[in-house]
Amino acid sequence: MSPDGESPLSQLSKLCLASLRGWIRYLTLAVLSLAAGCTHTPPSPGAPRISWFPSTDIARLAARPGVEFIPGLRGFQQTTDYTCGPAALLSVARFYHLPGIAGDVATEMRIAREAGTRFPENLPPGGKLGTKPDEMVAWLKKNGFDAKLEFEAAPAEDGAALRRLRENIRQGIPTLVAWSDLG
Repeated sequence: MSPDGESPLSQLSKLCLASLRGWIRYLTLAVLSLAAGCTHTPPSPGAPRISWFPSTDIARLAARPGVEFIPGLRGFQQTTDYTCGPAALLSVARFYHLPGIAGDVATEMRIAREAGTRFPENLPPGGKLGTKPDEMVAWLKKNGFDAKLEFEAAPAEDGAALRRLRENIRQGIPTLVAWSDLG
């Protein structure tokens, strides 16, 4: 528990909620729904491109206590409901100026194929769409990143994961967080 009586899990929930409210456009971290897998609903013909956060006021968000940003880290809005992982990889790769990484759909889909993302057209019966965390780590390593995958089986009462996440943000290290809201 923190001095104000909040559990580390509650603090992490608030941090992630703030993240979901506005940080996706200028990622401090990529909040992904990987553990449960992405779901797929085919778009209607002629449907407009999705733009969930068209005008985030970064200056206003950055002025709030406890909100920190990694300068220069810009998010890429996924273009399907099963390419959240490749969009996050694209964002990190662009931040580090990886050659051949453009902020466009063609690059998102190329990363998806390279990472092993399961697409609707080649999904085996009973399979799940999307990209698994270990596939994302493998893609990062193949492209020269020092990446590791860590899991916490249950929320740690000591708050170590939250402290590590905050320290990475303060040091300017993009950190991908698999987040599944099952409730």
